Amino acid sequence: MLTTYTKAQLMAQWRLRRGLEPMRGDVTVELDGTDTDALDEAEMMDWWHHVVATAPAGMLETKDVSIRCTTKAAPGGGTDVELPATTGCRRITEVRLSGWKREGMIVTPESREAELQRWEYTQAGTEEPVAVVFQPNRIRCFPAGEDVECLRVITEGDGESFTMDSGLLVTMGRWKGAQ
Repeated sequence: MLTTYTKAQLMAQWRLRRGLEPMRGDVTVELDGTDTDALDEAEMMDWWHHVVATAPAGMLETKDVSIRCTTKAAPGGGTDVELPATTGCRRITEVRLSGWKREGMIVTPESREAELQRWEYTQAGTEEPVAVVFQPNRIRCFPAGEDVECLRVITEGDGESFTMDSGLLVTMGRWKGAQ
């Protein structure tokens, strides 16, 4: 189940799971020059960006941005779909164009499936469509379709509220920074 946390609630979870809370009431700590609140927040945000990039899509909030997309015919077949940068898209999780019988398989440009889309005789059909993601906001879809019926994405959010499956909180204690 997805739960939305405020920044303060997520920071409380961060400190608890990192062993930084609860602090003893009879001890005082004086630090000279180190802003530990800013350091904790920066580490927590690094963790959040990592989670958005790598966690299973079902554990994060997805948004349908299909009405904000523009499409145009791609050279060599297919349809180019572009999202405005203002969507804040970090990952595309689902795409479906008009005429497709199901959602497209999402692949990277280096994949074998993307390579097969270069030739007319090996391009995907409506039964097993393919969406090649070149950037989070630019994809090429095969076979061609005129309208985007569904395009679901994961965003990093607004930085003030965070929606996720609470099971992801467990990863806070194991987070070691950029790896």
